[in-house]
Amino acid sequence: MRDKPRSGGPSKLNEQEKEVAKALLKTHPNMPKMVLGLLSEKTGKTISRSSLRRIAKGAGLRWKRVRKSLKSKRDQEAFDKAKEEIDALKKNIGRESLI
Repeated sequence: MRDKPRSGGPSKLNEQEKEVAKALLKTHPNMPKMVLGLLSEKTGKTISRSSLRRIAKGAGLRWKRVRKSLKSKRDQEAFDKAKEEIDALKKNIGRESLI
């Protein structure tokens, strides 16, 4: 018996394995490589990163880069002083272009 015409092949993961993938994504949301490794250990099957992305999007999870900030590690006094110096330089440059 032949399959009906469609694009793409059948999914490598069944519904239970997809639920495992969703649970791993919720546990480690910003570590897709780790999720792929853990999923491979638990199910014995390997899938691509794009397949994992489709599973995440299908579950209503977000798939985007997490921006890392060093704001909490900066010296606030030095930052404020540098910001004032930059503002002063901008004002001087503005005055020089008017002359």
